[in-house]
Amino acid sequence: MSIAILLLFGAAAAAGDQSSSKVTSVPQVIVEARVLEEKVHTYISNVTAVPFWSIDDPVQLWHRPICPFIAGLPREAGERVFDRLTEVLTSIGATAGEPGCHPNFFIVVTPEPEAILNGVWDRNWHVFGSASPTRVKRFIARPRPVRIWYNDIAASADGSPITTSMPAASSGQLDGVPTYSSDGNGLRAQFRAVRDMLAVVAIVDATKMAGFDWAQVTDYIAMAGLTKVDLDGASGDTPSILRLFNAPPQSRPQGLSDWDRAFLQGLYHTDARSRHQRTAVSHLMVQHLTR
Repeated sequence: MSIAILLLFGAAAAAGDQSSSKVTSVPQVIVEARVLEEKVHTYISNVTAVPFWSIDDPVQLWHRPICPFIAGLPREAGERVFDRLTEVLTSIGATAGEPGCHPNFFIVVTPEPEAILNGVWDRNWHVFGSASPTRVKRFIARPRPVRIWYNDIAASADGSPITTSMPAASSGQLDGVPTYSSDGNGLRAQFRAVRDMLAVVAIVDATKMAGFDWAQVTDYIAMAGLTKVDLDGASGDTPSILRLFNAPPQSRPQGLSDWDRAFLQGLYHTDARSRHQRTAVSHLMVQHLTR
């Protein structure tokens, strides 16, 4: 066998090896992509405390400008919290209110959170919206470094007035309003009414803030206040600022994780009217996390 033939044979064998390598690498990439998708689905379900495929439940979002108000901190510290929160809002695509707007995102820092909340309940119970006394008292009594209270309302997804006579494809209701409408094929394609965040109140227990900096705490509040989350929902091995008060000191997240930012950006860059918004968020998260 001549040297030329040997060289050609070697080149062909090398090409075959490369081709084989490519063939075996493609399934691995597919498997890794599917594993990531499953992790993203689990993350969304855990954080929102709603099964990922529950498409009949509109995601609770801010459809109005967010106006933060900080109380209980020295002025300089309060300004840093305000600036950090505003930066997070704008970076993920939520709308921050203009200067002088009416506050609707409250951060209250106090060494006596239960006394403050009980006083609000006694004197201004309407702050808790239409929640039952049992639910409010359970919220007040449960000790947390940060308590988050949500007030929301049913809002028209297309901006039209909310009415109980709106036609719907089924009997699904959201505060007495038909939940979704059908497309031309009779499929329930879009929500007619969505959950519009009206106000969020974050009560921070000042006695539990030792060892934490306000950048971390602000990111935690931002994550919890931009959509309704399960404060105990961070599980598995996915990083999240929601682990802030549960992780060992050496493992505490320093701010919003890439997963958190991808999730929030996905929420505020997808169609809130779509019954498949969670799936759209999942796709955007996977794209973001694989860049």
